[in-house]
Amino acid sequence: MLRWDIEPWRITAERTGEAVDPGQLAGFLAGCARRGAHVGRNEAAFRQSRRDVQAFAREVFFPGK
Repeated sequence: MLRWDIEPWRITAERTGEAVDPGQLAGFLAGCARRGAHVGRNEAAFRQSRRDVQAFAREVFFPGK
């Protein structure tokens, strides 16, 4: 996991707290990656996320309705 701070531009490895040089970012990520892919989704979580977003939008744009 990486943390990207915009000001000042800094990339930090969350596990170690070390700064990652932008020029070395590809190598850093390659060391963390595994071969293979995951394809699919959690249908229940997908449907719930849609309901959550709709409820949030209703509350923000049409409060009290």
